[in-house]
Amino acid sequence: MKRRRFLAAFGGVAAAPWLIAARSRDHYLFRRARFFDHGGYVSMSMGFPELLRASDRDAMAWVDSGFETVLRYRIIVVDRKARREVEQRVHLVTLRFDFLQGDRYEVKARQGGRTLFRRYYDERRAAVDAATHLARVPIADTSRLVRGGPGGPSYSVAVVAQRNPLGPDEQGPGADPAVARAQDRDVQWFGRLVGFLVGEVPEAEVTVRLRTQPFYLEARR
Repeated sequence: MKRRRFLAAFGGVAAAPWLIAARSRDHYLFRRARFFDHGGYVSMSMGFPELLRASDRDAMAWVDSGFETVLRYRIIVVDRKARREVEQRVHLVTLRFDFLQGDRYEVKARQGGRTLFRRYYDERRAAVDAATHLARVPIADTSRLVRGGPGGPSYSVAVVAQRNPLGPDEQGPGADPAVARAQDRDVQWFGRLVGFLVGEVPEAEVTVRLRTQPFYLEARR
């Protein structure tokens, strides 16, 4: 079995109060993630519990109805030094109560037209947790990244996560983003760059925008 290495990551600081209250598409809240080097690709683990909270009675009723709840994760890997997109992917997760599978909850994940997994859970809580947590989800091929250790290029990831988006996912550059009222220049350029790369996103019941701490790939020995 190929040994999976946990990627080295730089430290990060919590988002400033002005960022938490922001609603512009430029503003990405900070959240730590875990990155893994699988040799040919990099994966990431990160939670998005606010997409589907147990306290949201309407959302839970929809899950129990048998209709699909769709969670769409737009994942953008950015080269921090070059300030450019390295790779962008759409990770799609569906959650529904399946009466034909012994009254169990089905969670299915797809990426690039390929099904990554289909799992069944007896309890709704476990199914919701699986749907709202990216667990070692592929985010980039290592052929598109540069290995250099701490002195080499570093990368960050931005994720636009949505619950039940109301329209098709549009990729590519969009309209110019609004100017963020930022004192943190690193946060400002990152949000504006990703806003340009992502473009317009459809309306959704819930939209969450997050950014991770930087990471780098260890040089091969």
